[in-house]
Amino acid sequence: DSFNGIEIKKELTELIGISSEKMRNEFINFPSSEMNEIIRKSAIEEKIDLKEGVYWYSKGPSYETPAEIEMMYRFGGDAVGMSTVPEAVFAASVGMKAASISCITNYAAGISEQKLTHKEVTETANRVEDKFSRLVRRITLAI
Repeated sequence: DSFNGIEIKKELTELIGISSEKMRNEFINFPSSEMNEIIRKSAIEEKIDLKEGVYWYSKGPSYETPAEIEMMYRFGGDAVGMSTVPEAVFAASVGMKAASISCITNYAAGISEQKLTHKEVTETANRVEDKFSRLVRRITLAI
């Protein structure tokens, strides 16, 4: 599932507006339950422990503050990031079956005692790159 954060409705509307009126679906079906099932099966086949939850989109380009994370949590968000939602909403708006996976690379600001650093994010991404790539390949082959 996903949740659009503050001030993005206008941006997403403009993004969707670039698709032709003929192609655009007025009612966006995201995520696709069929695609989600492919993702789940692929994770099982690759022996990857997949977590599911609500993805909160943040505009970026900076990490969120502890107050923003608290708000996100109170609204039901489980993970936060600066990508995925605009692309997925656009894909669904033109009739594509869309779903998403994320590689969570760090605890959000205010959750961990440690100060968040970009170095931590890149180190974690590098450490899980092989496993994440295997999952993406498996999903792609299943589609």
